[in-house]
Amino acid sequence: MPPDPMRMSEIMAGPLPLIAGRAPETVYVPESLAELRGIVIDSGVAADTTLIPTAGRTQLELGNAPSGPFALLDLTQALRSTASGQAAGPMVEHQRDDLTAVVAAGTTLGELAAILAEGNQWLPIDPPLAESCTLGGALAVGVAGPLRTRYGLPKDFVVGMTVLRADGTLVHAGGRVVKNVTGYDMMRLWCGSLGTLGIITEVALKVLPLPAEPHTIVTEHATYADAFAFASSPLLAGLRPEFCIASPTATGWQTLTRVASFGQLASETQQALRTGGRDAGPDGEALYQPIRDLGFETMDALTIRIATLPSHLGAAVEALQRLAPGGCVAYPMAGFARATWAADATPPLAQLGPALTALRSAAAPLGGSVIVERIPVEMRSAIDPWGAPPMAFPLMQRTKHAYDPHGRFNRGRFVGGI
Repeated sequence: MPPDPMRMSEIMAGPLPLIAGRAPETVYVPESLAELRGIVIDSGVAADTTLIPTAGRTQLELGNAPSGPFALLDLTQALRSTASGQAAGPMVEHQRDDLTAVVAAGTTLGELAAILAEGNQWLPIDPPLAESCTLGGALAVGVAGPLRTRYGLPKDFVVGMTVLRADGTLVHAGGRVVKNVTGYDMMRLWCGSLGTLGIITEVALKVLPLPAEPHTIVTEHATYADAFAFASSPLLAGLRPEFCIASPTATGWQTLTRVASFGQLASETQQALRTGGRDAGPDGEALYQPIRDLGFETMDALTIRIATLPSHLGAAVEALQRLAPGGCVAYPMAGFARATWAADATPPLAQLGPALTALRSAAAPLGGSVIVERIPVEMRSAIDPWGAPPMAFPLMQRTKHAYDPHGRFNRGRFVGGI
């Protein structure tokens, strides 16, 4: 039997959280995977009620508001142990010699980092608010932070996954080893689908050795073009930095560059990297984290992110700058940028709407995207967070219908109202 709908966990003791501006009608707090499955397939939960899975609650503002009545699924207790460990199993099964880990999806990235660090390893996934973001949530949203510059997207570290489907079936894809090519790559389908195809319950990951002596250099530039030239220079291309982040300053632009194993570089290379810049020393992490979390400090901000080709990012950043954001960052080597405005300092809709249309028109032919990650409540009716559906949208619709024909999960929240 499912739990009493209003049995709240401690974290739900206050006002109910809003999902893209809407409050849920009720909250379920399953204490185990079995209870969670019971709620998903329970006939007592109205057929027209969609379920919104959540745990770390770092991306509740992303996407459209759910369509129709909806209930919140608080997964903070249900997904804290791996399926192989049963209800009392470990959150993380770390195979240090194999550079792999099997992780319960409710494990936060902060918890996972601490466990992997004991074996001198890490998972280079850093979405906004990474410490409190759960692994399952990070993969469902699919957004990476500055570390994407060198290491790619979260899905690139997944070697196996278990997902709870809308019909209550637990399905598995991939395996527990890196060299696994069996069957269809369903994991790529689940990652980035915003939980519309199922609930990720367990993930097998490849992990990496912790880099030795990561070093951060701060360099000043007159323009974004200068910052881009620095980021794409032969020097940085050869070093393969973990990230190179550009942000505007009062006098121009500044780049923050982190290089792994800095002490192992030749002295002339170290000197070349320091030329025109300053060594951030122990302050490097303190500079990086606010940039990673830009736009997520409050729930009522307006936040826009852009992904496009690196060579086209400069024009997109200029367009964002014309809207006078309170903060802006760009990852020149990754073709990614984010801008944010406080709720009381957003650009007028008459200016914002055409700017979004122009940005999306420029990004779409390049395979890019412009997503409004956070929208103040009063602006939601006028802004489409996703923009026009992509050419593959009919396939997305058929996939949703195949795996969740009745809209049991996150109905209406994703692209095109899926």
